[in-house]
Amino acid sequence: MDSTEVLLTNCMLLDGTGSDKTANATVAVKNEIIYDIGQADLQQKYNSQVVIDLKGMTLMPGIINSHIHINYADIEYLKKWLYSGVTTVRDMGVLDNTTVQTAIEKRRTMINSTDYPRVIMCGKFITAPGGYGGSSPLGVSTGDEVRQTVAELLSMGCDFIKTVLEDGYDPSTFGLPKLNPELLMAICCEAKIRGVRVAAHVSQTHNLEILVNAGINEAAHNVYDPIPDTLINKMVNNSVHMTTTMNLYKAFSDKYGAPFYQTCVDNLVRFVKAGGNIAVGTDFIEEELPWFESGMPLYEMQLLKEAGLDNIQIIMAATKNASEVLGMSHQIGTIEKGKFADMIAVDGDPLINLECLKDVVLVVKDGLVIKNVL
Repeated sequence: MDSTEVLLTNCMLLDGTGSDKTANATVAVKNEIIYDIGQADLQQKYNSQVVIDLKGMTLMPGIINSHIHINYADIEYLKKWLYSGVTTVRDMGVLDNTTVQTAIEKRRTMINSTDYPRVIMCGKFITAPGGYGGSSPLGVSTGDEVRQTVAELLSMGCDFIKTVLEDGYDPSTFGLPKLNPELLMAICCEAKIRGVRVAAHVSQTHNLEILVNAGINEAAHNVYDPIPDTLINKMVNNSVHMTTTMNLYKAFSDKYGAPFYQTCVDNLVRFVKAGGNIAVGTDFIEEELPWFESGMPLYEMQLLKEAGLDNIQIIMAATKNASEVLGMSHQIGTIEKGKFADMIAVDGDPLINLECLKDVVLVVKDGLVIKNVL
């Protein structure tokens, strides 16, 4: 009889691949990895240290928030994220004066602990000198500076590159310097040579088109003016993904009485219908702002539901599709043999009611049972 660390039994398996749910499923975990998946009789194959009867509850992949900004001066709040069911977060750029090296060291602390979600990071924005990107972005003005900056970020341990093309969406950001198309293309080329992805902050369609032509992999936001069908088709054909951040646009639209939120909804729906890949992301910065959810990004999911997406599309945008946007689909995002054992259980069916994600009863990350309130 083979041995495993954890055996999760009697669950309704929602594996995140888009396949139908599987009743009375069993999942075996060994050495941080999903080792085997089967029916009830799978229990007879393994001698497991921990056996958890899920009593018919839904077992699904851990949630991925693909767009947050971490405050590295106080990382304790991230524990709440893991316990809420978010097993991976992606830091889309250090916004304050914290150095990239300090952020990397703080992430190392989190990696060595069982209390935090997995953190994927880009370090800082690469922008024009004096351009948009927080308090201390990395300014470049030549191809050599692009190559040096990309190399330095990756050598320090960053996972991807973040750039920006922003005219300004509030008075504090109007008229900032911007990278020219040649430098944007150089950033994308250098990242591709080094095997990493490029995400780009953008909020307007004319800048989005420049970025797509430059070769980005992802628009880190929707945009607030209409995206032409021709550009949507080009994004889909070039596998340019989009992170949703609908909560941000909804908050700005409500606060300032601006009419652009419905335009964002229309952009999103047309992008998805055309075959575009979206990932759930909230642009979380600080809890004090009511539109930034700490933990499970349920409000963002509800906005996607209101926009017309069905529950399976939303769940996949927070799991499988998000892992593709992160370039990690071979490791996380679905419950499949050989992937990291990042899983959560809920008492209910999220394909019927997303609200059941409020109360996650089991969290497994890297094969370790982090939370169990069954």
